[in-house]
Amino acid sequence: MKKVVFPFVVMLFAAGCSNQEPMPSVTITNEVLNPVNDHLFGQFLEKCSWGGEIGGDLVINPETGEFDPRILGMLKQMKIPNLRFPGGTDVDYYDWTDMIDHAPGQTSRNPYYAYRQGDGDSIVSDNRLGFDEFLALCDTLGAEPILVLNIGDAFLEKESIEEARKSAASLWSYCNAAAGSGEWATYRELNGRRKPYDVQYFEIGNEYWGFEGFNWKGGEADTALVKHLFECIRGVADTLLALDPGVKIIVDGPLPGLNRLFEQQMQDKISYIVFHPYLPWNVNNIVDRDGNDVDPESLGQHDLWKAWVSTPAIDSATGFSKMFDDRYTQSARNTIFPVACTEWNWNGWLSGAVKKSGMVESDLAKGIGAAGFLHSFMREGEKIEMAMQSMLLGKSWGITGIRVDPEYQQDPVFLPSFQVTGLYSNYHGNERLKVRSEEIPVYAQPLTMNALKAAPKVAYLDIVATRTDDQVYLHVINRNYTDTYAVDVQFEGLTVKKQYKRLALIGEKSAEISNSLLRHAAHVESSEFTQNRENLHIQVPESSVSVFVFDLQE
Repeated sequence: MKKVVFPFVVMLFAAGCSNQEPMPSVTITNEVLNPVNDHLFGQFLEKCSWGGEIGGDLVINPETGEFDPRILGMLKQMKIPNLRFPGGTDVDYYDWTDMIDHAPGQTSRNPYYAYRQGDGDSIVSDNRLGFDEFLALCDTLGAEPILVLNIGDAFLEKESIEEARKSAASLWSYCNAAAGSGEWATYRELNGRRKPYDVQYFEIGNEYWGFEGFNWKGGEADTALVKHLFECIRGVADTLLALDPGVKIIVDGPLPGLNRLFEQQMQDKISYIVFHPYLPWNVNNIVDRDGNDVDPESLGQHDLWKAWVSTPAIDSATGFSKMFDDRYTQSARNTIFPVACTEWNWNGWLSGAVKKSGMVESDLAKGIGAAGFLHSFMREGEKIEMAMQSMLLGKSWGITGIRVDPEYQQDPVFLPSFQVTGLYSNYHGNERLKVRSEEIPVYAQPLTMNALKAAPKVAYLDIVATRTDDQVYLHVINRNYTDTYAVDVQFEGLTVKKQYKRLALIGEKSAEISNSLLRHAAHVESSEFTQNRENLHIQVPESSVSVFVFDLQE
C-alpha cells in the first residue's frame, strides 16, 4: 500500500479493523439508475449584513485589496462547479448597483446595505466583494456564476414591476452585453472588464414565503398575493429571456398555488425550481419516538453523535440517507421542473437544557451528516440537478465552510461539512449505479431533535456508487464512531484493475484543539492499495467519509 497526501491533508491515518461478523458485502453492478450532475457539488458565497457576519467579503484581504492567497488556494482545492451570489434573504432589500463602481450617479460603490429591518448599525462590511470581484473569482475557479435578483422590492411595492424589469435588464447588460453596445457595457469597461462575463444562470428572488405579509405556514397563501408575486417574477423572467433566450431561470418553489401558475404559464421559461433543505436547527429539547421528553442529562455524547450523523432523513427499508418530505420539499419535487437546492447544509446548534447537559457540538458529526445530504442528492439525481452548500466563507456562523480570521492573523481552516463536498466534487461519476448490499450493520436512533427525526434502523455504512467511462467510485459513509469495517466488494458487469485508491475524510475527535478556530477538525487522506487476492476487501475507517476509486479495465 502506498500513501500520498491529498491537498486537504494535515495528518496521516493509521487504522486497524475491528472484527465484524458477518462481513458487510457490496456488489456494484453496471446498471445505471440515474444521472449525477457535477452541479450537485456547488457553493453559496453569501454576503451577510447581520449578526456580525460578513461572509463572502472575507475572500478579499483588506490590506492588499486582492483575493487572500490562502483562501483562494483552499477554494481551488474544492473544485467548485458553481457559485451562487450575493444572497440570500438580504438580496431582496438592496439595489445591485451598490456593488459596482461607476454606477450612474456615483464614482465608487455604496457601503454595504443595512439589514432588511433597516437597522443602520448592522452595516458590518466595507462591501469589498462586488460583482466584478465575484465574477473574476468565478473565472479563476472555473465555476459557473449564479446570480440572485431582487424581487422583493417589486412584491412589496417599493418599486413597480417595470422598475424591477429595468433593474434585471441592467444587471444582465452589465454582465453580458457586448463591449460598446450600451451604457452598462461602458460601466463594466470603466471597472476594468471589456469582455462580457457571459452569466447564464439567474435566480429571481429568494424564499418568497418570508416576505412581509405572506405569513405562509406550509400550505396555501393568499391568492391575491400569490398572483401579485407571480406577475413580478414573470415580468423579470420575460425581460431576461428577451435579452437572451438561452439564460437559465431559477425560481423558488414553496407555494403550491405559485407552482401551479409556473406550470400553467411559464412551463417553457423556467429551468429550475428551488427548495432549501436545512436541519435540525435549534436543538433545545429532545423527545423519543413516542413524543415523550427525554432528560438530556440521561444522554451522552455518543447519543448525540448517532442522531446528528443520521441525516437528512433515513429510509426505513435500507437505513440509508434520503431527503426529508416536508411540504416545502414536496411542493418543489412535485412540479414538472428540475430542482436546484440553491441553499442547503447541516445547520443546527444546542441550546437550553441540552446545551447545559455538557454535550459538545461536533463539527465532525456535522460533516458526516452533510455527506448524508450529498448521498440523498445523488440518489435523486433524476430530479435534483443542482445544489449549492451554504455558506462558503464566514468568520462566525456555524454553517461556515472555510472559517476566516477577520484580522487575517491565523490561517483559514476548513470545516468538515465542506471538506466532504470538496471531496465528492473532486471524486464522483456522472451515473449512479445499482448496488446490492448485504449484512450492513445498523443501529436504532430513537431520538428526535427538532427537524431531525428518530429512525428505527440507521445503516452504519451508507453506500452510493457512481461511474465515468473509465472509473468507478464507491462513496461510503461510516457513521460508527469507534469501529472500522472491512467490506467485501464485488463487481457485476464491470472489470476493474487490481490497484485502487481511497480518499478518506477522517477526524480529530478531541475537543482540545490548539487552534481556537477549530472544533473537531477533519482531514482527507489519500491511500493507494493493490488487491492481491481474489476477493476484494476494502477498509472503511471509523467515523469517516470515503471515496474508493477503481480504474476500469479497457
